[in-house]
Amino acid sequence: MGIDRDDSKTVEASHKLRRQFPFVRFFSGEQQSNLSVGYYTPLALRSTGKFVQLLNDDTLFATKGWNIVALELLNSFQKHPDGILLGCPHDDTGCAYSCFPVLSRQAILALGHAINPAFGSWGGDVQLDMVFAALGRKVPLPYDIKHLCRHNRTRGIDRVQARMPRLTRGYPYEETVKNDTERLRKIIDENTR
Repeated sequence: MGIDRDDSKTVEASHKLRRQFPFVRFFSGEQQSNLSVGYYTPLALRSTGKFVQLLNDDTLFATKGWNIVALELLNSFQKHPDGILLGCPHDDTGCAYSCFPVLSRQAILALGHAINPAFGSWGGDVQLDMVFAALGRKVPLPYDIKHLCRHNRTRGIDRVQARMPRLTRGYPYEETVKNDTERLRKIIDENTR
C-alpha cells in the first residue's frame, strides 16, 4: 500500500493497520504527479502475488469472498504457458471496461509496468483493456467493486478528484496499445511454438 507522507490520517491509521494486517507492506513517500510511475507500477513490482489487483483508496469490495472466486477463476485460465492475462471485475462506474483490473504477475513483468507510464492518471485502465482485448486475454471476474467517484455521483469533487484531470496529459492510446500489444504478442508467440 502506498501512502503519501502528507496524508496524516492515513499515516496515522497505518500503524493500527500494520498490527491488524501484518501481511500488508506499507510504503510512504512524497505525493506523485504520475500515478503509474509513482504508485501503480512500483507497488505492483514490490507485491508478491501471482495476480495483482489494481486499486485506489476510493474503492470498496462489494462481493464477499471475492478473492477466493477470483483466484479460482484466474488459475483456471492459466492454461497458457506464458501466464499473461487481465482479470476484469465489475465496478459501478458504468464503463464498458474494468476500472480496477487484475494483472497477472507475468503480464506486469512482460510489460515492465502495471499501467503504461504515458497515462499519469485516467486512461490507463482503458489502455489495458484495449491491449488485452486485442490479445484475447481478458478474463471476466464475477465480483463487484464500488467506486466512490464523481463519475457515478457517489462522491463530490474534492481536492483529490479535482487533481486527477490535471494529471492527465492526453490519451496516447494508438501508440501505447500498439507497442504493448506487440510486446506481449511476441512473448505469447514464443511460448506457443
